[in-house]
Amino acid sequence: MKLFNQRLFAFVMIFCLLSALAAAAYADKSTTVTATVGKDFQYSESISDTLKSMELRGECPGLIFGGTSQGFVIQGMPTTAGRYTLQTIVEKTAGGTDTYTVIIDVKNPDGSGASGGEQAVIVPDDGTAPKPTGDGKVAITKHPTGETVEPGGSAIFIARADNATEIIWRLVSPDTTNTYTAKEAPNYFAGLSVEGLDSDTLILHGIPYALNRWCVEAKFLGEGGPVYSNGARITVISSTPVKPEISADPKGASLKAGEKTELKVSASTVNGTLRYQWYESSTDRNSNGTAINGATFSSYTPPEKAGTTYYYVNVWSALDGNESTHVNSKTAAVTYPAPAATTPAPAAPGAQTGGNTAQTGQNTGAQAQSPNPNNSNQTSEDSAPGTQAVVTTAEPEGVPTRQRSHTPIVILILVLAAVLLAACVSLFFLKRTGDS
Repeated sequence: MKLFNQRLFAFVMIFCLLSALAAAAYADKSTTVTATVGKDFQYSESISDTLKSMELRGECPGLIFGGTSQGFVIQGMPTTAGRYTLQTIVEKTAGGTDTYTVIIDVKNPDGSGASGGEQAVIVPDDGTAPKPTGDGKVAITKHPTGETVEPGGSAIFIARADNATEIIWRLVSPDTTNTYTAKEAPNYFAGLSVEGLDSDTLILHGIPYALNRWCVEAKFLGEGGPVYSNGARITVISSTPVKPEISADPKGASLKAGEKTELKVSASTVNGTLRYQWYESSTDRNSNGTAINGATFSSYTPPEKAGTTYYYVNVWSALDGNESTHVNSKTAAVTYPAPAATTPAPAAPGAQTGGNTAQTGQNTGAQAQSPNPNNSNQTSEDSAPGTQAVVTTAEPEGVPTRQRSHTPIVILILVLAAVLLAACVSLFFLKRTGDS
């Protein structure tokens, strides 16, 4: 039994020793103090251990929180009432980590807004208060950091600078082409409200999706100013695609036969992936056109079509299977010249109306036998001896050559001659018979 008690005592002593070492290695210290808006404030903590690293966490509007060679210090002039928690986490060279927590209850001058706590050291304004060092020019000591929110959420941005006489908060568009002061921003973004315009802490409430990827920056005025802080980007998370914006519409062209032109559109969206569909129309309207099969890119080369054809493109944003509102570009007129009028190919010699000479020459023998009394006057008396007279016959306009053959006429004349001859022979025999 005695041996058991000795071993139990030894175990308890070892446990207490290890607990003491752990407490020494990982000590936590928490302090609550109060401060007043508009009055100088200072709190410092000395750390006797040799430190390997130091990490500072937390903010209090109007106060500077920084490390020193002997510990850390919190000083400045609070601007906003409330309770603020600041932590200093130090890693000691000998091993172990210590955490120093300072809770600051900032009250208004009338005493409201504070929840109690030990009063911190108040430095009277008798010239002994810490003064900014350097050449007196504006020097930024803290830049604002980016925030991620959901639509309608709030975000806090903090920026500080030594020797600054004024701070102006600004909102800058993603492409830096538009800048609004935080004071005027609610006029441009529905639902947005701001507070802390004249302090080093800006709070945005009701942040709309339209502010996604915009940046918040602080503009400090003073000697050597203005000086601008880094931009703190606002990220608004949403699964609903936003309607894209068209920044450049396609341009039409008047072209010659064989020429080509490429129609292009420039569009952007704050989320999702852009989609395109080109349309063509015979009227100058960017609606009710005919979708062009396969024309689903930001550019399109139209085919050559006589006359004027109007083209436009429909653009939208797609995200997670959802589509945004569609938007159409302006029309682009593409004009090609009308096709040239076709000229009939020239006919072969002798096939036209005026080519009767050759044909007449071939039919001279048949025409010479024509009983037409008018043709007897066509014989040239001045023709050279032995030269056969050429007889021409006027032909009606528009009658095809194949219908102007003289063979049927000759046959008709021969038939009539035969009938006349038969009639004469019959009369001759009838007369002889009567005389007998």
